[in-house]
Amino acid sequence: MRIVGPDSQGLANFRTGVILSLSTMSIEEPPQSGLVACISQSGAMSVVPYGILRQRGVGHRQATGNDADVTVSEPALLGRAPAESSNVVSLA
Repeated sequence: MRIVGPDSQGLANFRTGVILSLSTMSIEEPPQSGLVACISQSGAMSVVPYGILRQRGVGHRQATGNDADVTVSEPALLGRAPAESSNVVSLA
């Protein structure tokens, strides 16, 4: 089992509808699924691009927090896998 955090804003996969986050942004306005992934160590720096891009479509939003186990580079590398053709926005 891998650990995200501590101090993480959580993970969201809008393609599957799985949202594990304390942020209420995805409740306030239903997200549009898309090809962009917003990945950051900082919770604020994952939420701000998502807020700007959510009407255009965001597939994933992930904030790794203080990187106790999962680091910010790991979700970014997953976004480059051949099975998923996502554009990755990573702000550390």
